[in-house]
Amino acid sequence: MGICSKRRIVYGIVTVSEKGQIVIPVDARRDLDIKTGDKFIVLKRKDEAGLTL
Repeated sequence: MGICSKRRIVYGIVTVSEKGQIVIPVDARRDLDIKTGDKFIVLKRKDEAGLTL
């Protein structure tokens, strides 16, 4: 499991490839039961820096 705070778990830092791809850390994939072919919504809140999957 990643680093925990009161409201969030940090699984690590990812790097964007030249193709715009990222690798989701294995602990996150395992904890969230992410499988090949799963789809995600990518969003950013106006009041926060960063990206949410």
